[in-house]
Parts: sequence; structure tokens; C-alpha cells
Amino acid sequence: MIKFESRPVGKILVPTDFSEPANKALNYAASLAVEYGAQIILFHVNEAPMLVASEMAFAIDYSEMDKDIMVNLEQEKKKIIEKYHYSEISIAYTKGVAALEIISLSEKEHVDMIVMGVKGSNVLNEILIGSLTTRIISKSTCPVLAVPMDAPSHKPDKVAFATNFNDHELQSLFVLSEMIRPFNAEICVVHVSDGKESHASHEIPDFFVKQVRTNIPYDKISFHTSTQGSVEDALEKFIKDQNIDWLATAKRKRNFFERLTTRSLTSELAFHTHVPLLAFHIHIPEGVPLF
Repeated sequence: MIKFESRPVGKILVPTDFSEPANKALNYAASLAVEYGAQIILFHVNEAPMLVASEMAFAIDYSEMDKDIMVNLEQEKKKIIEKYHYSEISIAYTKGVAALEIISLSEKEHVDMIVMGVKGSNVLNEILIGSLTTRIISKSTCPVLAVPMDAPSHKPDKVAFATNFNDHELQSLFVLSEMIRPFNAEICVVHVSDGKESHASHEIPDFFVKQVRTNIPYDKISFHTSTQGSVEDALEKFIKDQNIDWLATAKRKRNFFERLTTRSLTSELAFHTHVPLLAFHIHIPEGVPLF
């Protein structure tokens, strides 16, 4: 069984471009950090391009820009300290490609969670059109929490974990249980069918339930299935009916998250939930036991 040597979330990375969505994510991360006793790293990546004239490239004078960015980072840090009376926050700044630098810093600092804002209220639609959040989710080995602008600010009481009964999801579910333990939140493990599956696959398999019950020491886990309409409709209804606060899923191969994000961009998604999306992308080498 997986063991945590200390806190399940000891360090949270919050990328920022100083926009309103980024500010929402920072405040959301701060409220979590207080509960976890975690350190926040507020990080900005300057992606300013080179100026090109004729065939010669002239490097931008970054000196004033660097000063302004550091001032902005310090101001955001000060706001968090004053608002939450919590001083475990540091700032970091670099130049480069945002996605690459965010992943690099997360690995260097052994970050436990990345919290990012998305522009709209619909997280999945935002991810579908392609965004920095998409790239971070696809590359990050630690959980990424995407926070929409309209997300409620309260801490999670109920988290839905979308499953396709894949083995790797058990490890993600274990990590999720440790992450939400400080909130004493309920985990609703839910399978949503796209209507093309066999009757048997509409149900939570006994072996999956047994694996969860045997290996995950968390009492507040329930199991649910839904076959109502499309995957999006069924999940949206479940989230609303069950008052879900977070939607969690393990990103690997053709699982639920992949089925949504690989659809044609011309398809219409009737998905209007405002809950944050927690995406796991945990690498499990072949032959390594889950527990």
C-alpha cells in the first residue's frame, strides 16, 4: 500500500499571469493551503518574444519588465498573507515557455499539486479548445486542479471520481482519498456510460469495489453508475443531483477524460457545471504493483 511520509499535500504550485482567473486560482489554493499546512509557490513565466528587425534579432531589455513583475508578485503575496493570515507563500519568476517552465519547476520542487485558473465557467469546454491548462494536465506527474471562475469558494464536501475501472485509477483514487482526508469529504466513485458499452460494463464490477475497499483506508467512499443520455449529460446531472464540489479523474490512455478531450471540436457539449476539475496523471511502470 502507498504510504505518505508526511502531509499528502505539502507544496502547491500556482502559475499566474496576474489575470482574474489566475487570481481566483490563487485564492482557492490559499484556502486549501491553510487546511493542508502547505507551502504555496506563486510562479510567473515571462513569455515575451524576441524583437526581429530585418534579419537581425535584438533581445528585449527585460530590466524594467523584471522589476514590474517582481513587484506584482510581491503584491499578490502580500494580499494572500493579509487575507488568510498565512505566510507560507514564496514567489518565483523566470523567462521561457510557460508549460515547460511550470512542469520543470513542479518537478524540481517536488510539488504535490498544481492549481490553475481557467477563463470560463466551463472547465471541460475550456480544456477542449486547447489551453495552457491542457498542456500542464497532459505533462504533469502531480495532480492538477483546474478552477473555473464561477467555482464556489468553499472547501470540498463531495468529490466525484469518474472511473472506467482501469487498474491505474486505483492509485489515483488512493491519492485522492489522502488529499481530501483533511476535509472529511465524501468520494462518489461514478461510472458514466456512453451507451455503446455492454450491459455488464454499466455496473461497478465487484472486483473493483473489493480492490477499493481492501486497499484504500477511507470510509466515505460510495459507488454509482449512470446511463442517462450522453456521457456529458449523465455526468452533469450526477454532479448537480449529488451536489458535487470537485470532479476528479485519472488521465491515462482511453479513460473518461480522454474520451471527452479527444472528441471533435465541432461536437456540442452540454456541460455547464462550475466545479473544479482535479486531473491525475500518475505514471505506473509496467510490472509495478499498485499496492
